[in-house]
Amino acid sequence: MADSRPKKGLDEMLPDELLIRAKRIANFRSPDWPIEFSPDQVAALMAGGWQGEHKTEYSDAKKLVAEAIRAGRLSVRPVKIQGKSTMTDHVDEFWRRVGTFHIERSRDKTLYRVDRQACADWLNCRGAKPGRYPYIDEWLRTGGVVIGKQTEGAGKKTEAQQDRADCQGKCLALWEKNPTMTNTGPHGVAQHNDLSCYVRKYSLEWVEGCAREVAPEQVKGKRGRPKKIADQAEK
Repeated sequence: MADSRPKKGLDEMLPDELLIRAKRIANFRSPDWPIEFSPDQVAALMAGGWQGEHKTEYSDAKKLVAEAIRAGRLSVRPVKIQGKSTMTDHVDEFWRRVGTFHIERSRDKTLYRVDRQACADWLNCRGAKPGRYPYIDEWLRTGGVVIGKQTEGAGKKTEAQQDRADCQGKCLALWEKNPTMTNTGPHGVAQHNDLSCYVRKYSLEWVEGCAREVAPEQVKGKRGRPKKIADQAEK
């Protein structure tokens, strides 16, 4: 016999019920809410799931989070993960080990973490109201953070936002000196030595995104080596 009882809404759930569901949604095992989540976990909690009926909403939430990080509206803590090194022995035709070997190292990668206050600041900027994202609301509440509440640092730029503004200022300065520079590529603005500190701190893609937003009209969409002025004059 089918269960005819009405389904319980998220607004009717107790804190421990929300936590149990959130563990399944964001795939974490800690007994309490974590201090930080990955961007994908934040998106999953916003959507209320990541598969089935939640698949489309999860995809949209991922795009929102990713764009907010690129634009500096959502502050993240970068975590550098060094690639692992493995030693490979050389053997002869009889599979006997010889005394030489080489080391293979996987590529380094950067992961990002979002804390409660950064998430709340971003949602406030978007105009999100309490109840829009119940799982996020509960995560914030357990850390003493409330959406819509003005914080002491409200109105001030976060570190990522300030870095983005400084990075874009340097991009514009480079284009002012050489208007023929492209955005990307080995001779592009994003790989210029003046911006190497931001590449190390964030990523090359982050710097390229900063440059793309302020690129002059004649540069937008161009990649690789800059064309010669004479070539541009012929068009």
